[in-house]
Amino acid sequence: MKSEQREEWEKAMSSEIETMHNRGVWHLEKLPEDEPELYLRRNVFYDKQDEMRICDMKILELLYEEAKYNILKGRYPCDIQDCDVLAGIQARLELGPFNPQTHTAEFFRSKITDYLPEYACKNRWSFLSVSAKPGPEHRLLDRYRNIPTNTVRYKLLRKYLEFCWALPYYGSAFFHGQIEKPAKGLALLLDHHDKKVLIGINREGVHIIDAADHCLLLSMKFRNLSWDYASFKQENPDCLPCLFIQFKIPGQRGRDSKLMQIFSHQANMMDKLISKFVEELKQRPSWCEDQVDNFISIPHEDDDVFPITTKRLSSEAYLEEKLKRLSLTTFNESGKPVQASRSWSFKK
Repeated sequence: MKSEQREEWEKAMSSEIETMHNRGVWHLEKLPEDEPELYLRRNVFYDKQDEMRICDMKILELLYEEAKYNILKGRYPCDIQDCDVLAGIQARLELGPFNPQTHTAEFFRSKITDYLPEYACKNRWSFLSVSAKPGPEHRLLDRYRNIPTNTVRYKLLRKYLEFCWALPYYGSAFFHGQIEKPAKGLALLLDHHDKKVLIGINREGVHIIDAADHCLLLSMKFRNLSWDYASFKQENPDCLPCLFIQFKIPGQRGRDSKLMQIFSHQANMMDKLISKFVEELKQRPSWCEDQVDNFISIPHEDDDVFPITTKRLSSEAYLEEKLKRLSLTTFNESGKPVQASRSWSFKK
């Protein structure tokens, strides 16, 4: 890194730490030594439709590497079956054609997390039999061996990216935050921690991902939500900045809306990014068309392997199950609260 860039980094660090010190969050006598890191990443503002037209192998390789990183880190939650497909493609790309003498279950067992996210590496037990279902290394092996030996690298890269393009949170900028857990009965008397989440923001909307369970909790299109930002208050240094998101649940006939609070030191950046996306999208004719609300149609290679994650995420049953894990405030059509979350209070 150039000396000028390092100086700018140190100035930024000094300014941020001074702000935190004044808020009473940090108490430091000297500036900590922190080494800045530079990353080559996909432009969050780049249109996915334009990306799908890319044929340049070098660019596809870069897009694949970033997508693979997000898959393995759990930032792109997938159905286990889709994880297995992607792991098989990755093995073929990195190891070449399947060799039964070399590529055995034992070969993959010690390095399984190099190919599958942690949540997909757990053995799944069958209630219909005493034995467990095939372990992750066997699932990976099955997918790997079924890829034809004459499959060209270009087609493999495209297939991997097709699965990722189908995900609503693909290409998101991710932020760290926390939300309240719903509490009922005796749990209201206990001091329980908030749920840590990843907030993904891309051209399609805002996506809340459970950071521990690596599952999508909520995905909201921009035209179906409104938002507001509440900054840090000097009189309450322990309170994090907050992003409020109000939305209507797709498919519900009622006009009630839900409000979610996201607590995060990065709330200001999220507010600015959402504003930028909405400002840009409102200039497009598609802002008033149905296509804005639907998943983008992904062109697939000619085979019988298709992602199932997107279909599951869009089902009403999945949405209802995940909403139960959220602490939301409900407003009626007149804008009056009818059901409040734990920390939300209203003055009459």
